[in-house]
Amino acid sequence: MPGPPVREAIDHWLQTGGFAALPADRAVAFLWAAARLHYATPIARAALHVWQPPRSQLQPHQLVASLWALAILGQVDSPSFRHVWAELLERGLPEPSAPAAEKVWSQLHHVWMAVVLDAPTDVRESLLASEAATALAATCNEVWWAKYENWTCYPSSYHRDVEKTLCTMGIHHHMEWACMGHVVDIALPSHGVVIEIDGPSHFAANCQLPLGPTLMKRRHLAAQGWRLMDVPWSDWDMLPDARAQASYLDDRLQELGSSVVPPGSGNG
Repeated sequence: MPGPPVREAIDHWLQTGGFAALPADRAVAFLWAAARLHYATPIARAALHVWQPPRSQLQPHQLVASLWALAILGQVDSPSFRHVWAELLERGLPEPSAPAAEKVWSQLHHVWMAVVLDAPTDVRESLLASEAATALAATCNEVWWAKYENWTCYPSSYHRDVEKTLCTMGIHHHMEWACMGHVVDIALPSHGVVIEIDGPSHFAANCQLPLGPTLMKRRHLAAQGWRLMDVPWSDWDMLPDARAQASYLDDRLQELGSSVVPPGSGNG
């Protein structure tokens, strides 16, 4: 996240029409950066809320990137989101099997989730009312589940340590669990808890605030009824041994109101 002087400069630029004057492709680049850093000051929200790029100036993948950024920034019910959404439905997308299409469809699946989970009921019904939107949602699901079925897990050392500790505590859990379009690091279904082992890539380097995609994932998990236990690498690194790690997880579960299964009684 930019420091106060830079935020003031960006907000001034936004307030005086700088964003609105950008060519459409550069506006998308700004949106992407703002979403990654979750740059959501009131002035930024106001500027993005009414952004409407000239029709047909953006390629389909840029339309999807714009929707993804607006969804991260909580703009699903904005005129700008509805404008870009309508343009995308009118123009369509390349087939999922086309070169470089997987990333576009993956982003679009998160957009669809934001429509379902973040939008007010009347906005959601309006956005999903057309046959084109229904077909788009179905394809998003098909593409995402196909990707998940071929998912290859490369757990970090932090991830393996947390999983090992849960096993010694006797807590039944699942690794790389699918939660409606997001893959969580560890799920404890009987506790209603998901554990995210958040490494440095989840945070802004200069202030350690969570990045936009991480915040949206947390928001969507909460909307589905999951309780989130984030385990920052900075916390885990401070734990000197296995007993301290187990105590840390036990305390965090208790904070969430979840009782710990006694050692030896679980299936983990």
